Amino acid sequence: GSILGPLLFLIYINDLPNCLQQSTARMFADDTNITVSGKSIKEAEVAVNVDLNNIREWLLSNRLSLNLVKTEYLLIGSRHNINTLEEQPRVFIGDEPIKG
Repeated sequence: GSILGPLLFLIYINDLPNCLQQSTARMFADDTNITVSGKSIKEAEVAVNVDLNNIREWLLSNRLSLNLVKTEYLLIGSRHNINTLEEQPRVFIGDEPIKG
């Protein structure tokens, strides 16, 4: 609850994007969005799961936790491509599925 609390938190998490290999991070206050793209859904699914595992390891190393209730993924693409998906991407952090 101090005035410096939010600033110290931002300094503490400033190196989070360094753990990402295939995605881009956008951070604002205590929210982080990662963006990944691919030529196919499967390619993007693999890439995001690799980086989510990297984030999981970073969180463990920094003694932080992720609120999975507030964690979601959003699939963006053409209406045709999204409507013809046979199954939704399977996105996980550790063993926990992320809802889409």
